[in-house]
Amino acid sequence: MKTAEDIKFLHFNFIDTRVHGSTLDLYPLYLTVKGEFAHGIIPVLKEVHSFYLLTDHGFTDTRRLKERYTHGRGSIWETMLPFVEVIGG
Repeated sequence: MKTAEDIKFLHFNFIDTRVHGSTLDLYPLYLTVKGEFAHGIIPVLKEVHSFYLLTDHGFTDTRRLKERYTHGRGSIWETMLPFVEVIGG
């Protein structure tokens, strides 16, 4: 990044990729994603003064070994689209 003003849109897809490829239980999966976010994404976001952070819809735990986490069910986790506005100083 040259300057924060150069940023129009950042797309991080690592969470979706990690979830769909995982066979971990939910809490260990959460810890893995949290660690990657803290070490890989937070340093990038510190360079951007204000931004919107939003996520893809959720997933369903099928409890199967293959394709454990998937999309396609009608739960609230599948239909919500969370977002937050972050305003830096």
